[in-house]
Amino acid sequence: MLVDDEQPSLDELVFLLEQHSDVEITGAYLSPLEALAAAGQALPDVAFLDLVLPRMGGVELAEKLHAQNPVTQLVFVTAYAGQLAEAKGIPATGYLLKPVSEAKLSKVLEMLRTGPGL
Repeated sequence: MLVDDEQPSLDELVFLLEQHSDVEITGAYLSPLEALAAAGQALPDVAFLDLVLPRMGGVELAEKLHAQNPVTQLVFVTAYAGQLAEAKGIPATGYLLKPVSEAKLSKVLEMLRTGPGL
């Protein structure tokens, strides 16, 4: 599951993830509220979340997703490293800085593959 309120960033992450044959994207959302509603049905293994989102920030969304499905692994995506401090205390597997590079994404995916639950 991917959540980012900026269509170009969301499209880029979709494109990069589609290059990995073992990755299935269960949904790509501009709205955190739509993503939260869909997560109850989709039960994603991993959620890539922008930290700055309208109506519900990425940290709040992460907390709600974790409450719905504690095995969903979280990866924060942000343009500003300083925003990661907001996510302190949230059990995230990793983070990506925008613009997302293939090399960094590959490292995060490897952590996800070898981590608990996958």
